[in-house]
Amino acid sequence: MRMSRAGRTGRILIASMLALAGAVVVQDPARADTTQFHGVNWADQRDNFVDGVLYVSGLGPADTYASAAVVADRVVGQLSSITGANTVRMPINEPTVATYWNTYTGAVDQALTKGKVILAYWAHAGGRPADVGAYDRMWDTVVARYRGNSNAYFEVINEPYGYGTSDLNNLYSAWLARHRTCPVAGSSWTVPGSPRTSPRSVRTAG
Repeated sequence: MRMSRAGRTGRILIASMLALAGAVVVQDPARADTTQFHGVNWADQRDNFVDGVLYVSGLGPADTYASAAVVADRVVGQLSSITGANTVRMPINEPTVATYWNTYTGAVDQALTKGKVILAYWAHAGGRPADVGAYDRMWDTVVARYRGNSNAYFEVINEPYGYGTSDLNNLYSAWLARHRTCPVAGSSWTVPGSPRTSPRSVRTAG
């Protein structure tokens, strides 16, 4: 898909499995450039596969939007200065967006002022959402807030090992159809045949 348009905002980082096995498929490699990402994970110390609200390191249930922003300024700033990273990958799940979003966005918003942010979905078990309706509502909230931010990227699912190729294709197609107003441009690279590796397509505007 190519919808490149000068000045478009928003980015989508999605896994895009094809119904092929054991091969690497590259579409328009000149545009499938992932070298722009020099990233680090900002994770929950317990593990991102938590069945409940995710608290990335430094945040907790008592934080507010303002205090989360202060923590993000310090953490992301240190990660950038120590590693040279220009991208931070932050986990999301349904409980985090449903009940902690007003706080968590303080951290996300501040991180976005420092570089790229990948908001990546973690299913707590089974390699797939337990409740597709809750999963959809989560992404509706996330995309509505950040689709216009040129530093924001969306990773539809991390390590989707609970899917076969066909079902995973259906998940991605449904996501794109639901969020078709979110800018998408460019081409993709994908490593089919192994959902556990969380292959992903990077689509960039330019």
